[in-house]
Amino acid sequence: VLCKFFLVLNHWKWPSPIRLTNPDRIRDLKFEVWDPLRNKKDLAPVITPSYPPMNSTFNVNKSTLAVLSKELMRGERISSRLANEKLSAEEILKIWEELMEKRNFFLEHKDYLEVKLSGSDDEDEFNKYYGFVQSKMRQLVLSLEPPYMYGVQCTPYPKALEHPNEKCVKSFFLGLDFKAEAEQKSDASAKGKRKRVDIRSAITYFKGIIEKYNGGEGGFKCEFKHVTATKLPEWVFPDEKRPAPTKKRKRRKRSSVLAADKDADKDANKDTNKDATKDNRSKKHKSDGPEDAPKKVADGAISTKEEGAKEISEENKQKIEAKAGSEPMKNDK
Repeated sequence: VLCKFFLVLNHWKWPSPIRLTNPDRIRDLKFEVWDPLRNKKDLAPVITPSYPPMNSTFNVNKSTLAVLSKELMRGERISSRLANEKLSAEEILKIWEELMEKRNFFLEHKDYLEVKLSGSDDEDEFNKYYGFVQSKMRQLVLSLEPPYMYGVQCTPYPKALEHPNEKCVKSFFLGLDFKAEAEQKSDASAKGKRKRVDIRSAITYFKGIIEKYNGGEGGFKCEFKHVTATKLPEWVFPDEKRPAPTKKRKRRKRSSVLAADKDADKDANKDTNKDATKDNRSKKHKSDGPEDAPKKVADGAISTKEEGAKEISEENKQKIEAKAGSEPMKNDK
């Protein structure tokens, strides 16, 4: 039965609802009945069989649905091995232990968002404040999802953890997975690059909701802090396992061989440029020889004559003709 459970739910096409019976409608009672046309925002509806039928998983969002899908896939992969009839009792026991193994939330992500609650020393008052914040944490998770936020996937830890040796202090933790830029945009050139994501707008929005509690009075504090996996406090880990330290990338120094090759290429380019300038200079000297001199003088005379003709006006032409007593000047052209 358990193997079929993982098999069916892993391949279930959400948001098609899961229900045991067809919903009944009793007109006299006039209770609200779950309707797929009215409740289009439900991502993974599981409908209760009793009247009035309601969605028991209305709190599931994109982040928690991703966690559910991942665990259902893992459950099917492990439980499918139980179908082998040749397994021994010890092997079957190992499979069950692997299936029931607890997740270590604080080893699965590289970045976390800590929401720390503190304030009054009165436990009753603090528990009321804690319950209020806990009921609103869903809105913080939703504000970190599309269409409000892109480039990050938020996975909430299901409960708050108490700080040791501190009275009335608890913290919620959200796992943050920043997607690569290639996943955000269909761009092959951006493969593997991580884009910066600004989550301050989501935090500001959530702060505005929390500050409404008791009119902002009571001395309660709600602090937000970004924590990497290696800097998590020791009291969040249930056992001795710790996240692996991140390796710093070392910049590669240019080797002496490559440097020598590049210097040799530069020297070769300088020599070729020098040879080219020498050839150009020799060509210029040859062109300035005695054969080309008359042409240059003639060309210069023509050009100066043409320029002089252009600068003479019609009135000056008549004056010159009158003084010279010759025929009107003709255009050399």
